[in-house]
Amino acid sequence: MCKCGCGTCETKITGPLLTESKVKSLLSEGLNHHISNAIPLHETVYRYGSEKHLALIKEARKLYSRHVIDLNEHDVELVKTHLGEWGLFEGESVPLDLPMMNEEYSTLDLHNIARRLKNQGFITKIKPSRFDKGIYDVTYFAGDIDDLQLALNDIFGRDNYRISFDENISEETTMQGNPNLRMGTYAGRPVVVNTMGTEDMTKWKATFLNTGKRVDFADVIANIKFNEDLDENIDKVAGGIPYKIEGNKAIISTPLPDDAKERIIKRAKENGYSAKPNMGGGVTIFKEAQLDEKKKSTKKDPPIGKPKRGGSKAYYVYVRDPKTKKIKKVSFGSGGLRAKINNPKARQAFAARHRCKEKNDRTKPSYWSCRLPRYVKALGLGNNKNTFW
Repeated sequence: MCKCGCGTCETKITGPLLTESKVKSLLSEGLNHHISNAIPLHETVYRYGSEKHLALIKEARKLYSRHVIDLNEHDVELVKTHLGEWGLFEGESVPLDLPMMNEEYSTLDLHNIARRLKNQGFITKIKPSRFDKGIYDVTYFAGDIDDLQLALNDIFGRDNYRISFDENISEETTMQGNPNLRMGTYAGRPVVVNTMGTEDMTKWKATFLNTGKRVDFADVIANIKFNEDLDENIDKVAGGIPYKIEGNKAIISTPLPDDAKERIIKRAKENGYSAKPNMGGGVTIFKEAQLDEKKKSTKKDPPIGKPKRGGSKAYYVYVRDPKTKKIKKVSFGSGGLRAKINNPKARQAFAARHRCKEKNDRTKPSYWSCRLPRYVKALGLGNNKNTFW
C-alpha cells in the first residue's frame, strides 16, 4: 500500500504500516509499538513462542486479512502460517507452526535485542552467562528497572536472565543509537534523560544510572543539568550530599550540623575550591577560590586556547569568558578518542551526532570536543586535521 493511496507507486515497508488510522486506539500495545517504531513482526522484542508473541502474530494476521495494516514480504509469509493458533495433539493443546527448540541467542541476536531495548529508553549490555547455559547476564546502566524487567521477561522468560548494575557509562555510549537519550546530573548524581524528541521538558524522563529510580518531571525542569563545567571533584567535596548547580556554584540547601559544614569547607580548600555557609543552613561551594578584592594576584595567566592532556577528563583548556572577562578551565573528552581520531567515518559520525557546526561557545566542553582534531599534533595524537572531527 503506497502512502498516497493510488496503489500504483511503491513504498518500501519495514514494520507494519497502518492503513486505517481510526482503529489505532483499538490495537494492542505491542502492535502499536511495532507500527510506531517500524519494527518488523519477525524481529519482535517479545520472547519467541511467548503468549504475547503468539497473540501479536494472531492479531496482525486478522488485521492484514481485513486490509487494516500492510506488511513487508517476510511478515506476509509469517502471517500466512498458523503461528499464533493452537490445536490438540494427543489431548494436549499445542501451538501450531512453532518450531520447538532449546533456544540460544547468537551474538547478533543479543546485539539486536540491546538495540531495541535502547530504543525503548533502556541502556544495557547483554551476553550469555559463562557458567550457566541458557542464562543471560544483563548489565544495566539506565532506564526504569521495573519496565526493564517486564521487557526482559517477555524476551528471555522470567528465570533466564540476571541483572547487574553499572553506572560507568560515557555520553558517547548513551547517545549512540538513540539521539533522545542525553547524559546529565541531578543533585550531583549522574542520570540519563530521555527527551523523547521534544523540547517540552515536562515530557522528559530522567533515571539515576545506578539504581534505575526515576526523577519526577518537576525536579527535572528545576535541577537537570547537561555538560556541567564544574569539576568532578565537587562530588567529593559534597561528600555524597545532594546539591544543585547554579552558575559557577554548587549549593547544598539541606541544613547541616556545624561539624559537617566545617568538613565540607575543609575539603573544598583541599580541592582548590572555596566554600561558606549559606542562608538555608547548608553550604555553597564555589568553583574558583574567592579572593579578597583588596589583594592582587601576581600569578601569571595560563596559556589561553591551547588544549592540554590531563585534568578531571581526558583534556583541558583555559579560555577567557567574554561575559566575566575571567579565565576559566574547561575540561572535555572521554579519554576514548585516540583510537578513532584517524578514522574519517568516525569523525563524520561524531560531528553529526554532536551537531558540531552549532557549537560556537568557547567556554563549553562541546566546542573543544568538536575541534579536537585541529590540536591532535600538540596533544601527541597524530597530525592535525582541519575538520569537525
